[in-house]
Amino acid sequence: MILKKLLKSYIPRGELITNEDIYNGYGSIPVYSATTTGAVGYYRKSNYITTPYTMLVSNNGNAGFVSLLPDNKKIWFGSDCGILELEDWVYQKYNKEIIAVWLQDFFIKNRHVNGTQPKFSLSRCINKDVDLNALDNLKNIDFSEVDLDDCVYESVKKYYNELNDSNTKNTIKLKNFINGYIERGKRLVIGRDLYTNYGNIKVISSTTTGPMGYYTRSNYELKPNDFLYTIDGANAGYVLLFSPQSIFITDHAGVISVKDEYNEKYGKVAIALLLQDYFVKKASKGTQPTFLLKNNLELELDLNRLHVLSKMKLDKYVIPTT
Repeated sequence: MILKKLLKSYIPRGELITNEDIYNGYGSIPVYSATTTGAVGYYRKSNYITTPYTMLVSNNGNAGFVSLLPDNKKIWFGSDCGILELEDWVYQKYNKEIIAVWLQDFFIKNRHVNGTQPKFSLSRCINKDVDLNALDNLKNIDFSEVDLDDCVYESVKKYYNELNDSNTKNTIKLKNFINGYIERGKRLVIGRDLYTNYGNIKVISSTTTGPMGYYTRSNYELKPNDFLYTIDGANAGYVLLFSPQSIFITDHAGVISVKDEYNEKYGKVAIALLLQDYFVKKASKGTQPTFLLKNNLELELDLNRLHVLSKMKLDKYVIPTT
């Protein structure tokens, strides 16, 4: 069956909105883009009202990823994402989580590359065949852990808010928290370099969902104290965890090495969450957010916040990318 026959409605792309628009027009309407971690801000206007069956699909960066939205809520969805709903009978037979996983797998396999950035276009896929047998197989998978992850996220946010309101701080400058860093890796052109030199070395870029591909050679040996961070795009400032291994870092990502004493005391997951919180807030605004580590070495990190995160034992919920 082709996808078009399952679609009740779809809008392949929303309306352009910049960070300046959001800041100048701050309101209560959640704004969604290509990120997979929820709203990117809040605006005073909406361009869509969701239903219990509304799904969001990313067009750029995390291209093809599907997100579930709150029911019956006014939202603004930007030009980096699209909206779709399937026919009622599909939701009556399968739950939304299963449908989202199934669609995401199909969409990612049908994304394309424009330059170095993966792209997805819903309009290109509507006449392609989908495998309903795969959807039937997914019914046997237990998705109950999703709620647990949501609870952990809310707990982290709650603790962050409490610590932000505290007058007591124990700070350290970022430059004293780390052993060193690599500002950015080396440029790769996907069509010319990556696809024609396929290998087993993971290629790390600004995506947050794992390697963007595999290459025949590496340009860095990851160590136990290393954290990867993204430089530009919708995920600018995000921190990634990979196990020690040979990797190839593109010019859209960098490496930061944290001192042994802090890794041992607080744990890598807590450190990654804290650094990401600071880095994302420090990323430049605009249509292409950018985070440059060299401009933020004087950044004051609050170790009290890090202490609370480490006590939450988040490692068992947040699984580092291998």
